Amino acid sequence: MTTNPQRTWISLMGAAVLLAAVSVSAQNLFVVDNTHAGNIDVFTPGGIQSTFATGFDLPYAEAFNSAGDLFVSDANNGVITEVTPGGAQSTFATGLSHPWGLAFNSAGNLFVANYDSGAITEITPGGVKSTYATGVVGSAGLAFNSAGDLFVANYGYGGGVTEITPGGVKSTFATGFLAPESIAFDSAGDMFVGDESAENIIEFTPGGTRSIFATGLNPYAMAFNSSGDMFVANPLDNNVLAITPSGTKSIYASGFVDPLGVALPPVVPEPSVMGLLGIGAAAFLSRRRR
Repeated sequence: MTTNPQRTWISLMGAAVLLAAVSVSAQNLFVVDNTHAGNIDVFTPGGIQSTFATGFDLPYAEAFNSAGDLFVSDANNGVITEVTPGGAQSTFATGLSHPWGLAFNSAGNLFVANYDSGAITEITPGGVKSTYATGVVGSAGLAFNSAGDLFVANYGYGGGVTEITPGGVKSTFATGFLAPESIAFDSAGDMFVGDESAENIIEFTPGGTRSIFATGLNPYAMAFNSSGDMFVANPLDNNVLAITPSGTKSIYASGFVDPLGVALPPVVPEPSVMGLLGIGAAAFLSRRRR
């Protein structure tokens, strides 16, 4: 969903070139809504709510791949469901152990936190499963940083965050939480950890500086839109909160019972003005050479 860009035709050395003002893609927000027996609801940027997918048992986490397909972890039956942008559902993976957090790496492989077994499962786009890491107790929320390191929230087991390098080396990144549930990165590379029991969100800069970003909420899941606003699934008050980069909170949507997941689809880059100029100039020069 995008705004309509303004268009202007100009002449470049006799070539007609279309100048398009680059518009910002507006993103729909997808929310795990356990009010209605495990639906996935979708909210337009204007706040209009509708049902996107149904038939889940206990959906927890959501994650989008680069194509815009939504993946949902169904904890009670150990299944990952794939939902296309058009709403068609199919089973992507089975046999998981209370799947909780989901995250895609840059190669398009899906990583699944198995809360009961403490294993992290890696699944290729073709559905081939392998064990990426074991012994990650209480594995809940997952997120990758720009370097490809995987971060795991250790919910209820020592209150820590585990870091796993692309080579599979595990280490403790941070401790001192009560029950870290969710993890998300913003575009600047800052990491945010949602501590459910402490009812706050902790921010870590790339340099490791730790601070409190938000309090008085129950951060089961977090996601950033293209403007840098954070959306938080907040079962404490059965709503979804929006938090600006400066930390201002507001209620985005309410009326849920146990909203457990939030996710936004990837933004598709739009052509820049210089790119369009280049295309027009190239076409003109090509015609001149003939």
